[in-house]
Amino acid sequence: MKISLYINKFCRIYKSYGVVSIKVLYYKIMQHIIRDEGKRHYYFYKEYQCVKNYIYRKYKSIIFKYKESSDKGNDNLQIENRCNIYVFWYQGYESAPEIIKTCIDRLLYIYNDRVIIINKDNFKDYADIPKRILELLDQKVISFTNFSDLLRLSVLRKNGGIWIDAGIYSLKPFDLDMYIYPFYTIKHGLFSDWHVCKGLWTIGLFCSGKNNTIINYLYDVLTACILDHKTFLDYLMFDSVLALGYENIQSIQEMINKVPINNCRFFELDKKINETYNELKFKMIVKGDSLFRIGWKQQFYKMNGEEITNYEYLLLNGRMMNFND
Repeated sequence: MKISLYINKFCRIYKSYGVVSIKVLYYKIMQHIIRDEGKRHYYFYKEYQCVKNYIYRKYKSIIFKYKESSDKGNDNLQIENRCNIYVFWYQGYESAPEIIKTCIDRLLYIYNDRVIIINKDNFKDYADIPKRILELLDQKVISFTNFSDLLRLSVLRKNGGIWIDAGIYSLKPFDLDMYIYPFYTIKHGLFSDWHVCKGLWTIGLFCSGKNNTIINYLYDVLTACILDHKTFLDYLMFDSVLALGYENIQSIQEMINKVPINNCRFFELDKKINETYNELKFKMIVKGDSLFRIGWKQQFYKMNGEEITNYEYLLLNGRMMNFND
């Protein structure tokens, strides 16, 4: 992103959030200029403590509403075994980058008609988004990223099911154990000592029944935030809101705690995506896990000299390959 775009983005955030945005920016800058990893993690932690403190002060009435409520909604409703799987690309499948199409193709290969590809033309069929937010989207006041965060919550709130980000590659079917829970997510357990989500959840995979407390709480806070500010204070705003829910609302903490550790190698394929493909090494990279994040904005390489890369292997064989541990 060009410096001018960063400046324009910060000015928008400052106009809406004021002094707190300067504190957040300071912590971000410190993470970029300090080489020591431990100190970078410290400033990352401080950044999101700052974000969380702001959210708590601004939206504590919503947090306390869920904290004090005895209504557990559908929190005992298990994820349906044959529920729909929602994946979103705003411009539509045909306009998606190559790697995104590969990830979606893999979902279609495994789950067939359970997969619903949501785009700008059909999202209203699956979600109830406030009229004012749709107006802000049409006016390009809110970003597609912020809209995507609200959309996933609205879809799950209304329908239940599985939301998976388009940039997650599904090597194997989901673990059948997930269907015994009212809420499920990727819980890799990584970065637990400094990251805002502490490895307890991954917003790229959220699964629930209709009207689950976690989904409703997130929807209420993030919708209020967009209506008040037209943008999020920081990139991991979603995680910060959920962290506050986990810390303050017992029912949310209980549901997240019940999710077992899973997909601990979630980031490994992305790290080695441009390395030369080797069957044995590839199986070691993905061993034991089902889901893998692939950052779609990076530069991909199909060949290393005369040999294909892991990226090219996914493009050529991603739909059909089958791995059994």
